[in-house]
Amino acid sequence: MKYVYLVAAGALAAPMALAQSADGRGWYGGVGYEYLVVDNDAINDRELDTLSITGGMNLNKSFGAEVTAATGIGDDSVNYGNYAAKTSLNHRIDLMGVARVPIAERLNLTGKLGVSNYEFQTKGWVQPASDVSARGFRNMDNGYAIAGEVGAEYALTKDLTVDAGYTYYDGIDTDTEFDTLKVGIKKKF
Repeated sequence: MKYVYLVAAGALAAPMALAQSADGRGWYGGVGYEYLVVDNDAINDRELDTLSITGGMNLNKSFGAEVTAATGIGDDSVNYGNYAAKTSLNHRIDLMGVARVPIAERLNLTGKLGVSNYEFQTKGWVQPASDVSARGFRNMDNGYAIAGEVGAEYALTKDLTVDAGYTYYDGIDTDTEFDTLKVGIKKKF
């Protein structure tokens, strides 16, 4: 099911091949890798690898909007003798406003602000005592978060850009906080 989100984001990333105008307007799409660390009452400092797909539109050279869909490509396991668990990211979908500040001919600093929908899953077992059989459990942590990112993008060519950034997520109605370090590549259409 989580790959449905990636396919949907891919469809948004390339709605139609519009040429970039001289003032920077136009569509773009990209892929990225993210290193994610999540922390809440149930999940403490779990480190996850994620894959993301991004689609967006530049309104001009300075401002735009984008949507990103991400899913985990691995899980983080913990084992404490009588307790074992695996945590994974089922999905994350971000809707962000984007601001760009040029600092060199091909280099921009970027800032993003928006909202995210996420779902983490933790599965495992616990054995309360040696004479009691182990019990399995499953915990779903989902909700919405405010998201903010700082980063940079470098234009390899007129239409191809590499980017990197740090994003912080703070749960709106939960105690979940997580952040990502990401690298990616984007193509203008």
